[in-house]
Amino acid sequence: DVIVFTGDSLNTSDALANFKKTMGDLKAGIGKFAVRGNFDAWYWRDLELFGGTGFELLDDDIVKLEKNGESFYISGLSCKNPSDVKNLLADIPEDCFSIFLYHYPDLIEDLDNLNVDLYLCGHTHGGQVAIPFYGAIITFSKYGKKYESGMYKVGETILYVNRGIGMESSPAPKVRFFARPEITVIDIKPKTK
Repeated sequence: DVIVFTGDSLNTSDALANFKKTMGDLKAGIGKFAVRGNFDAWYWRDLELFGGTGFELLDDDIVKLEKNGESFYISGLSCKNPSDVKNLLADIPEDCFSIFLYHYPDLIEDLDNLNVDLYLCGHTHGGQVAIPFYGAIITFSKYGKKYESGMYKVGETILYVNRGIGMESSPAPKVRFFARPEITVIDIKPKTK
């Protein structure tokens, strides 16, 4: 129904055509939504990453959607000063399911009294290089290993930190070890009465 992309599209601008073709080939019945990651904001801010792909870029935006008569919301912040998060989410009705997109997991503990049921992010690559029985060596998250990859319940919010499919650009090593690439499918069902 919905496809989301939580940032970091390219390591080189030479890959733009391939990225756009791949994103354009993805099909979703309701919509496709994206936020920019730190690499997109730092290096590719002047590139039109999502034009012609069918993805709607959410940058301090909220979209109201519907499936089988049920309303739900998707909101997103592109990689920038996150101080706008409370203003962005304040108007989402409490009785509607709400999905929040941001590149980093770093806002998860700042969502008190805001309606965010599902927070989707990436950035950590699951460490990209992890040690068995320990996990990620480096995550570049303000919480370190606390939200390195996978699903977490934080208050009333489910956080999912996706490992992504790519790797850090140079000078980071071009290797993944115990941090497999992933594309995640999440099934959301209405509450039973």
